[in-house]
Amino acid sequence: MAKRAGYEAHEMIGRPITCIIPPELQAEEAEILRRIGQGGRIKNYKTVRHAKDGRRIDISLTVSPVLDQSGKVIEASMVARDITAEKRAEAELQQIRDELARVARVTTLGELTAAIAHEVNQPLTGVINSGNACLRWLSPETPNQEAARKSVERVIREGNRAAEVIKRVRALVEKAPTQRERLSVNDAITDVLPMIDAEIRRNAIALRTDLASDVPLIFGDRVQLQQVMLNLMLNAIDAMSGTDPPRDLLVTSARGESNEALVTVRDSGSGLGEKSLDRLFEAFYTTKAQGMGIGLAVSRTIVQTHGGLLWAQPNEPRGAAFAFTLPVNVEQPS
Repeated sequence: MAKRAGYEAHEMIGRPITCIIPPELQAEEAEILRRIGQGGRIKNYKTVRHAKDGRRIDISLTVSPVLDQSGKVIEASMVARDITAEKRAEAELQQIRDELARVARVTTLGELTAAIAHEVNQPLTGVINSGNACLRWLSPETPNQEAARKSVERVIREGNRAAEVIKRVRALVEKAPTQRERLSVNDAITDVLPMIDAEIRRNAIALRTDLASDVPLIFGDRVQLQQVMLNLMLNAIDAMSGTDPPRDLLVTSARGESNEALVTVRDSGSGLGEKSLDRLFEAFYTTKAQGMGIGLAVSRTIVQTHGGLLWAQPNEPRGAAFAFTLPVNVEQPS
């Protein structure tokens, strides 16, 4: 490790290993030694060390205990691998993925232009009507202040509603780095539903949700996961447009068998052909006349980068079901 940090062997003799550990990471060495002292092993633990010239080096540590004949831990064997180039490549790849995801979101929102315009126009119409009503209540010689006050309250309420729609759209299209946080998939689903409301009504679809209360919180990027949910729901709506009733869209969440979050979107549309089922997640493959074929491919990439799985299967008695899992990630030395 000292050689990788730019030190010669004689420069490190007699000096503690903590001299190449950044101040904010000093405690991790004690934890590593504690675990090794108990006979444990650290494998591929990603951390940072200081080089002689002041650079910070990304490394991967594998530390194993060395035992004497009686089985007692007498020292530790450490292998440190410089992963600076790998980390840089990962960061660049993530930037590419983020940009592709943003392009897919913009494309999806383009398809939703009429629905978004409707969602904004409704509260704006309410603002205008309530504003005019307020003027009428204030115009007589004896103004009805209580009625006018209620009209102003409606103006504020509808204005906030329009602002919330714009906020959701901006969050989906803005160019921002991935930001992961603890979040509820139920909340992410609930946030997306208003954006498809107009499409649901236009296609006479019965929307139902069944969101389990025991779904564990996951660690992820809220906007990207909302993008996955929005894409799956819009695909379901598209699959049912023009089909005979009933047109049912069911969105569920549940705790998976391995304690992960499980989200499923089921429709009663035209279903999945055997040939399309094999190619659904290929980039630029689409069964839509005006589709680009990147929505499902990007959705699978997003789910996979969150450590989950996305798949499709036939729905009974008709239609398709798309499901994905998201693990409860707790970052710690392995």
